[in-house]
Amino acid sequence: MNIRTELVKKMDGLWRLIIAHQFSHYCIACGKPGTDSHHWAYRRSILKYRWHLFNGVYLCRPCHDSVKYDNGRKLDDIIIRWYPYLFQWYKSQPQLTVEHIAYNDLLLQYAKLMQVAIDLGLKGIANEKSNSK
Repeated sequence: MNIRTELVKKMDGLWRLIIAHQFSHYCIACGKPGTDSHHWAYRRSILKYRWHLFNGVYLCRPCHDSVKYDNGRKLDDIIIRWYPYLFQWYKSQPQLTVEHIAYNDLLLQYAKLMQVAIDLGLKGIANEKSNSK
């Protein structure tokens, strides 16, 4: 595995932890304990927003599966009603397509995610930070 791929995997893991924490580990659709961080506004392939914290919500597995099959309509309704700041952020972003991100830009995004995780006191993140020095 190359170094860029490893970095992307680490960033995905951090993003998932932070999104779960933001929603207190509960599904925003049904209120049960959640299991899946979900990209709602932009697909994972749009790297510019892949790790943006407003591009994620937390769902349980059944709700995550149902969102996939209704093209996100149920999720959009929930976000518009209960999380209007996420919807406003999405509406303020330009239309995007898949684009390449330079490795240095990935490193900057990783550092930002890591800092958010540390600031939130997420378990194990501080140890990982000190081990990587």
